Amino acid sequence: MTISKRLAAGTALAAAKAEDDVAGVLEMLEDLIIDWDFTDEDQKKLTIEVDVLKQLSLEDFTQLAQYVTELATDSKDAKLPAEEVKG
Repeated sequence: MTISKRLAAGTALAAAKAEDDVAGVLEMLEDLIIDWDFTDEDQKKLTIEVDVLKQLSLEDFTQLAQYVTELATDSKDAKLPAEEVKG
């Protein structure tokens, strides 16, 4: 996965004006994520947009949000579960 470490001011403002905290987080994730490996049943890469983020399983979403947060804060421990398994 590739993310941007720069949050655009417009995205931050939109997130702050979102109807709730979850909507704000989804909007920020949509803007921060540049590329990922999530695919549909036909192995076609999913687009990075709020509606797709809403469809992720709770487990996938939680891991994704944690990973993005760790990368954005320059954590040396930022790993997706698959990377942890690969070692």
